[in-house]
Amino acid sequence: MNLSFSRRLPVYLLAATTVLSVVLFPWTKTARLWLSGETGLVEIATVVLALWGMVTAGQVVADYRRLPHRILIPWFALFIVGLFFFAGEEASWGQSWFHWATPADYAAINRQGETNLHNLSSLSEELPKTLLLVAALLGGIIWPIWAHFKKVGPYLTTGWFSWIWPTSLIWPAAALTWVMRIVERILVNTDLEDAYIFGHALRPVYIATRESIELYAVVFILAYLWDVRRRMKGEGAGGA
Repeated sequence: MNLSFSRRLPVYLLAATTVLSVVLFPWTKTARLWLSGETGLVEIATVVLALWGMVTAGQVVADYRRLPHRILIPWFALFIVGLFFFAGEEASWGQSWFHWATPADYAAINRQGETNLHNLSSLSEELPKTLLLVAALLGGIIWPIWAHFKKVGPYLTTGWFSWIWPTSLIWPAAALTWVMRIVERILVNTDLEDAYIFGHALRPVYIATRESIELYAVVFILAYLWDVRRRMKGEGAGGA
């Protein structure tokens, strides 16, 4: 997958969700069904892209002979496990789609009564999101700005470690991750997430905005893995 598409994908997703939000805004129930919640398009896209990333990471590990150092094998293996777990948690391991009942004992300790781990506590929910946000900030915003002004090129030049650090060219997904986070915080801190405009609830739009944080973070990780795979095949940074 070339870098040009990696950079355009988050913009395409933003355009699609924006158009849908505007079109469906007068119909709150339909907007909630299509955009927000566990079976909304944003959530489904997050699961699909996470699984796509898991497969890409698997291809990287399977083709490890093309990596510059074997120390990278466990690094990319972590993405296989992490993205599989992320996708599973997002879909509550299928409960969101197949609607089985959560065992009573487990539902009692899960904040939303679901079959997942991330809703067991505020820490289990916020820690993974915080790590994703920090990764997007450091690798997708601060580093590209620094690389641009220092004119050091899109990659670090420290041997195998440059394969761990993302290319500066995939910054759009990281930038949108933080834009959605800032918008979500503004809505919460101004109590607008439960407001109504012209008699129509903002709640579905708020939920879609909140879920988009994870969507763009996953796109950032996916773009990173696509770029690693492209480098393994000996393709240059052209097309970006």
